Amino acid sequence: MKDILNKAIRAFEFAMSLLTGLLVAIACYQIAARYVFGWGISWSEESMRYIFVATVMVGIYFVSKSESFATLTVFSDFVAKKSPGATGILRAIRYVAEFVFYATLFYYGCRVCVMALGRVSTATHTPFTLIYAPIPIGAFMGCVNTAVKCVSAFKYGRKSIEEKGVEINAD
Repeated sequence: MKDILNKAIRAFEFAMSLLTGLLVAIACYQIAARYVFGWGISWSEESMRYIFVATVMVGIYFVSKSESFATLTVFSDFVAKKSPGATGILRAIRYVAEFVFYATLFYYGCRVCVMALGRVSTATHTPFTLIYAPIPIGAFMGCVNTAVKCVSAFKYGRKSIEEKGVEINAD
């Protein structure tokens, strides 16, 4: 299971690098074409929009992995000072909420992909199913990562994963 997860993580890292590089290359081309040569290119703007969305959707896995969500910790810090045992309950609630969010995003992302069957974009003639595919893919990886974090948290008891120094995915 760890090998499959590690291969998926490496594939996501490669996809993120590729998408980011492609986004920068197309943006540089668009800027040079517009301001140096005076050309207006519609396909590059459309492509950059779709690549940006794909980068965001694939990138939610990395946000989940590094726990980089923008949150207010005032309540959890207050609860941790008053009752250390309640911290585990708050963590479980967070994992459930995170999993429900990703599962909902996966469900509706799949629905959008199915609704987009047979449609293509105007400038690039890219199938919309391919354009919308990063939504359920990123959401699925978010679900997997949340499940792994939850299992790891229960495996190591009340102490947080960070205190134990456990890496969620074996690199």
